[in-house]
Amino acid sequence: MGNRLSQRQADVLEFVRSFVATRGRHPKYQELVNGMSLTLGYAHELIKRLRDKGYLLRGDPTTRGNIPIYLTERVPVLPPLKRIVNVVRCDRRLNAQQRGIIRILATSASNGFLPPKYDAIASRVGLSLHSSVSYHVGRLIAAGYLAPDPLQDQIVWLAPSFLSRLAA
Repeated sequence: MGNRLSQRQADVLEFVRSFVATRGRHPKYQELVNGMSLTLGYAHELIKRLRDKGYLLRGDPTTRGNIPIYLTERVPVLPPLKRIVNVVRCDRRLNAQQRGIIRILATSASNGFLPPKYDAIASRVGLSLHSSVSYHVGRLIAAGYLAPDPLQDQIVWLAPSFLSRLAA
């Protein structure tokens, strides 16, 4: 099927975009079903396909019934984690903590979830202070490895410049 959108997928994406623009929040699955005259199962399938193609990113699924997604401007689907980790190992400009941070973020992204907050990253990488993680994440953002999501205080996806290195 590739990365091309079917007409129905394009319609659902436009519905979600307009819903977010007018109401300031993501629609619930039931609102998508009612607004597009879909079955609940088909709505789930369409959202899953849009996520798989990189048009939507999975968000925090804790609010039941909400479509846990973030709209993207056509973010490419991440390659397998093994390739990301291999590239990170080869980059000598990164220190061990920075490599660890990217591995955690890449694992979260490749599984379709938002990455953990800074405190969780600190405990997994072995940093003791919240500010240490902020320092390393700031350096990774400045170098173009990561793209921040200022609304969530989290790192959402790997930067396109980093992804382009994987294709080479």
